[in-house]
Amino acid sequence: MPDVVIDGIRYTPDRAPNLGIAVTARNRHKETAATLEAIGRHTPGVPIIVVDDASDPPIPDADIRFDTNVGIPAAKNACLEALMALRVEHLILLDNDVRPLVNDWWRPFVESPEPHLSAQFLDLEGKRKLGDVKRLYVDGEIEAWSGQRGYCLYYHRSAIEAVGGFDPVYGMGLYEHSDLANRIHARGLTTWRYASPKDSHLLIESLDRLQAVDRTPLPDRQQLVRRNVEIHNRRREEGYDAYVEYRRRNVILTCLYTGTVDPARNKRMATDPGLLKTLMDSAAPHPVVVLHDQLDTAPTDRVTYERYPNSVNVYFQRWINAHRYLQEHPEVGKVLICDGTDVEILQPDRLFDMPSGKLLIGCEHQIVGCGWMRSNHPNETLQDFLDTHHHDQLLNAGVLAGSRELVMAFLRDLISAWADIEMYEFLAKAKGNGLGDMAVFNYVAYTRHRDKLVFGPGVTTRFKAEEKTSFSLIRHK
Repeated sequence: MPDVVIDGIRYTPDRAPNLGIAVTARNRHKETAATLEAIGRHTPGVPIIVVDDASDPPIPDADIRFDTNVGIPAAKNACLEALMALRVEHLILLDNDVRPLVNDWWRPFVESPEPHLSAQFLDLEGKRKLGDVKRLYVDGEIEAWSGQRGYCLYYHRSAIEAVGGFDPVYGMGLYEHSDLANRIHARGLTTWRYASPKDSHLLIESLDRLQAVDRTPLPDRQQLVRRNVEIHNRRREEGYDAYVEYRRRNVILTCLYTGTVDPARNKRMATDPGLLKTLMDSAAPHPVVVLHDQLDTAPTDRVTYERYPNSVNVYFQRWINAHRYLQEHPEVGKVLICDGTDVEILQPDRLFDMPSGKLLIGCEHQIVGCGWMRSNHPNETLQDFLDTHHHDQLLNAGVLAGSRELVMAFLRDLISAWADIEMYEFLAKAKGNGLGDMAVFNYVAYTRHRDKLVFGPGVTTRFKAEEKTSFSLIRHK
């Protein structure tokens, strides 16, 4: 039977796309290679997704790679997203230290009427024992347990469609897999909270059971255990069954704050979502999130409105709230933060085709040390910056785009720089920031992120030129 290739993944038509396997890896290069070899040997023709959580060096030929360590929930969610996108019916998620032992090892999982199962072993091999789980029930097909191990997780796609994926509330990991099992069970989808095919340890081996690998290193493990077990157990007792989004979305983030005076305009903006119409219309099909303080507007299938505080200079309030939004939404993959009233997306199909490790940023046909910048930003540190970078091109804060991680790092630096200026002004050690955020924005961009910046006509049109080009992603004024 001929091979078929979908999205670069090769499989045989008789088995896929009904079954898909995803492996998460962080370092353990030799073990990962052995795991992939065993999966391929015992499961020929099935698509295998490899998600590399910032291994150093990178795992060769990984399908998805995170540049920074995102932790187990985020890495496992990337597995779910990739497998769901392949439209497989049966999803199996494996750690990088497991070994299928027999052909058709997957069959007891997918042929069970249960939409969620996990592989399970009672205790460790050798003298050291955990004594952390008990077998509650066993028959010819199923074993039920008092707890769940997470090295091999099976889901029917209907379970993921119902309750989503792994909750990022668990941070770098621990208890996220049994939380998902609990939510599936609380929806009434499984007979047992934690169950496995009978004798699943004879189907797939865990090197953890053999004590052949060190446990996954996690920062502040004991503190993480205490925190996560409290969340996990409380939810379990409450019958928590919420849906958790597992897909990483690319979003356009804008704002409309109307409750305080805009210092650049010396008046309040009108409380009118129609001011954002050009941006919203041009952004399709990308989702737009509007951060605001006074709107009372119903969401659409593509535009949502999120109320956030507005208590300081609106030009810094937007960055504070944008950072908080991204902090609260780890499913965001890439983000464009832009002005709402004077931006139009010219190339929506290419908007998020951003170079890895780079920040796309707005700019003007002006220099950093221009008279307006000098007269409106009296702080001595900013004035020194304007002297040092006098001839650099002026960057415009109306456009900032990149991966969630890079954008959040930029925003943290921006918020920190602004807060320090406010602090020193309060202590009467320095003058304040001034009118808006342009000087602080340029200061942070050039002094802390210069190697990441991409700006110019490929990103935005000439500022205030009111032009549309075939090569710029965004029209700015």
